[in-house]
Amino acid sequence: MERDGYSLTREFSHLGRFQQAHTLCYALRQEDDRRLTISLTQTQDTQKETERIALMDWRPEEAGLLLRYLYENAVPMENWQDVVEDLTASLAPRGT
Repeated sequence: MERDGYSLTREFSHLGRFQQAHTLCYALRQEDDRRLTISLTQTQDTQKETERIALMDWRPEEAGLLLRYLYENAVPMENWQDVVEDLTASLAPRGT
């Protein structure tokens, strides 16, 4: 990952009543030594909506893989935070 971060953008076509044209931009940014921010921006027509999640104590390489997962699976704005929560919970250390 570059020091500042990077982004991956996916464009969706207008498919009649099945789908409106829109763009999803998945981004990762290094805020400081301990915190990374992952965000999703959805642009449709002239409207733009962005949501962010802070990742504490993540290695940039792992956060980059998470970003790529979201992009490759075209995880939508409606449930991307739940997907991140589920994936990060599965990576948390388990008690013995």
